[in-house]
Amino acid sequence: MKNFTKIVALATVMIGFAATSNAQTEKVTATAQAQATIIVPITISKTTDLNFGNVIGTATGGTLILSPDGTRLESGVQLATIKGTITPAVFHVTGETDYAYTVTLPSTAYTLTSTVEGATGTMTLTDFTHNATGSIANGDVDFSVGATLNVTAKQAAGVYTNTATLFPVSVNYN
Repeated sequence: MKNFTKIVALATVMIGFAATSNAQTEKVTATAQAQATIIVPITISKTTDLNFGNVIGTATGGTLILSPDGTRLESGVQLATIKGTITPAVFHVTGETDYAYTVTLPSTAYTLTSTVEGATGTMTLTDFTHNATGSIANGDVDFSVGATLNVTAKQAAGVYTNTATLFPVSVNYN
């Protein structure tokens, strides 16, 4: 009887190991669905160039701020009676409706050079600002960019442009 008890006990232990061994090797599986959404690429194009209009230089020089809404604020320079063309730069953005976006403006100065033959005068553009709302309504939106024009003392008369180095404005989805 002692041997029978030993055999039953040994068989029970072996069955226990086998059950434990089988429980650890069983594979359990779950599944998941994959999905991707392709959205409309964001684009930007310039529709209007930045134009400060006519300015009268002074002996001391100064600044002329053109805000994104087209308002001019002078300091040390005079606004000409004949204003000329005054426009902030205007940009058109297309993209996914109601998506948020950010605008990146230049953080460094851009030089405007006289287009008068033989003239060597320059001025700089700094402190760019925009009036973008940050959301693309109905798939497209326009926003304007202004800046500060820095006029040197006794600035030579003439038209000044930055055709050699255009200032960049970029947009990106948030």
